[in-house]
Amino acid sequence: MESAALSERPESACEAGKTRDNIKKNRYKDIVAFDRTRVPLTLLSDEGYTDYINANFISGVGDRDYIATQGPLPHTVVDFWRMIWEYKVQVRLSVSASVSVSLSVCLSVSVCVSASVCVSVCLCLCVSVCVCLCVCVCV
Repeated sequence: MESAALSERPESACEAGKTRDNIKKNRYKDIVAFDRTRVPLTLLSDEGYTDYINANFISGVGDRDYIATQGPLPHTVVDFWRMIWEYKVQVRLSVSASVSVSLSVCLSVSVCVSASVCVSVCLCLCVSVCVCLCVCVCV
């Protein structure tokens, strides 16, 4: 009953993520960005691009703000990296789960669009379900 009342509040409106062009950019049909705090991208004139990405700003401590987003889908990878570039994101943290049985640590170095060097470290703990914590720092 309470969730129905929440969805009727203006601050929880999610109309941008439900449009025909943007719905395919959401990993799950019932998890879309809030209009009030969503992260808009610079609008590109190329066909198929919109200013929508499934991401919201979150207020942090002091003057720090954070962006919460879903992992990119194959067709939203460009939007994801556009967001990283446009908002000058310096640290990226991702948490994911997969099915596996192992313990692994991954280290990767890559060059970002901004020509900075990024180091990703992932620690995965797997029993019947795998939980990974990855930290990417760009310098």
